Amino acid sequence: MRKSSGTGAAARALVAAGLCLGIGACSTAEESAPLSEQTPEAVDVTDPVSPPECEVPQCVETGFLSDPDGFSFANWSDTGALDASSLVDMFGEEAVCIQGGADECLLSPSADQWLTQANSAMTVGHCEGMAVLAQEIFQGTRPLEAFNPNAPFTFALAQSRPVVESIEQLWASQLLPDLQAETAKFRKMEPGEIAELLSTSLQSGTMYTMGLYTSPGVGHTVTPTAVRYLGSGWEVLLYDNDFPGLEQALYVSEDGSQWEYQPRDSNGDAIGSGSSGGIGSIDLAPLEERSFPQAPPFAPVRSASADTSSARLVHVLATSPGGDDSMQVRVEASGDSWNTDELLVDPLSPVTYAPLRTDGHVGAGFAVQWDPMQVTDIDFQMSFVPEQAATSAPRVVSWDVPGFPRIATEVDSSTSASVDVAITGDGSVAVTSRQVAGDRLVLMNNQLSVVLELEPDLRVVLSAFDSDGNAQVVLEPTDPAADPVEFTLPGSLTEDSVSEFIVDATDLASGISVRRADTDTPDSILDDFRSRLGLTDESREKDERVDNSSPDSDSTQSPKQETKKDKKPKADPKPDQEAPVEPEAAQPDPEPEGIPEEPEDPGPPPEEQEPDSGDNFPS
Repeated sequence: MRKSSGTGAAARALVAAGLCLGIGACSTAEESAPLSEQTPEAVDVTDPVSPPECEVPQCVETGFLSDPDGFSFANWSDTGALDASSLVDMFGEEAVCIQGGADECLLSPSADQWLTQANSAMTVGHCEGMAVLAQEIFQGTRPLEAFNPNAPFTFALAQSRPVVESIEQLWASQLLPDLQAETAKFRKMEPGEIAELLSTSLQSGTMYTMGLYTSPGVGHTVTPTAVRYLGSGWEVLLYDNDFPGLEQALYVSEDGSQWEYQPRDSNGDAIGSGSSGGIGSIDLAPLEERSFPQAPPFAPVRSASADTSSARLVHVLATSPGGDDSMQVRVEASGDSWNTDELLVDPLSPVTYAPLRTDGHVGAGFAVQWDPMQVTDIDFQMSFVPEQAATSAPRVVSWDVPGFPRIATEVDSSTSASVDVAITGDGSVAVTSRQVAGDRLVLMNNQLSVVLELEPDLRVVLSAFDSDGNAQVVLEPTDPAADPVEFTLPGSLTEDSVSEFIVDATDLASGISVRRADTDTPDSILDDFRSRLGLTDESREKDERVDNSSPDSDSTQSPKQETKKDKKPKADPKPDQEAPVEPEAAQPDPEPEGIPEEPEDPGPPPEEQEPDSGDNFPS
């Protein structure tokens, strides 16, 4: 980093010449087979553009140019492909793996669900990862030759799998606790203050990415490359990965209260619509907070990893991939309330809130965190109103509260719904999903993933883990006349494996039923889980239900033990005997399903039977 002196272009041109001589000749993409595999056609990698000259006294430039230091391909929309090895790189084996190491890591249910959400959010865009990787290569912290030893500049790299994997890992870094805390500090500053700080930082060699928020739910990341004070305000030159090969500029008003950005093509004509904002709609993110491994935002597998301060925060991740639907948030704490706009800009907000930075046009969700030791009672309300959803993927909000199971609420993308989560200082977390039938609530620990299929307007109350890692779950209908149902989420099962089960609570008046999500799950594990819920192991029929009414209700049945009387198990047919065929027409008074068939009359005792009369039982 340096004060602009005009020497940057000459030095860069000298490097370009040296690179061309080093490989024998300055061949085109078509003439060089190794380079053509990594360089898109029509990309000239041998003629970098000169950096802009500073013609004003207060001007700092880094020498970074969209061509050759940015990518030749534009920001794209596609589901991410992060996998278990990616999470091992980001968080370490002990934080995410139940079994195995980097090559054969069996992810914990919490890690696996977080991974799915992160990949889903990238459906909207990858701008954050592109901006960070381009800067790391420019500064030398990420070697260019690791991606292509023949590429002279970043602009020569193709959208290869190693490049994409690095971009996606760095995109996910915006979800990490330390970086969220740092960016939140800048959103409390006016745009003019950010421009001044950026000017000072670039002189000292510290580079940032810049986040722009065009609405409360839409974020985009660009790379600031130079800062000029024009007397009437600031000009910040940018690399915007939505527009490869073009230099862009953002302007800050003279009083420093507003910023304005209009992308332009090589002729200076406007591209699309511009954006603007004030305090809270612009921030910076330091590169040094992107290093791996870091503490995960979810509970790590090994308890020793949970001692870091970031693991003691509450983390919320909301993803709504590819949709133009509205995700509105309201937070109530200590008698005050904040809506989505206020959470982004109010320095007194009890939580750190930030939209996900994807492409600047479509919202993909948001991330929130706070310290539960400072904010002990909080009510977090979310509403979802669909407009033109571009994908059928559900909208998911996950909750990581220290000492509790991980929670993920899933809401269908085509419906309107609201989700209310209340966390209290007395040790409970309550989740209420309203207006929609069939919503799913997923509870996770380090071994189990339990999917609750819910009836509308059902309140789910969780208690903290006990000393054995178990957590009590109470299902409370909003109808005060209905009885609640209670069961235990076990901390572990008898067999050391990761298992997923589905608990049907769509008709709570009839009790709950359980089934395995994976047909490969052994019967012994299913029976173990069923016994923890109070279900008998006499039958594994999908529709068997148990009335686990809370002991505090008026139910006369013993909780977690007795099945409904009209759901007795069916008797297995005897060997080689066909099961009775059900009559086609319904009988007026049919026998209750599941009652064993009356055994065949064995006849008189053997001594009174006629010889050769045959057996009275099939053999």
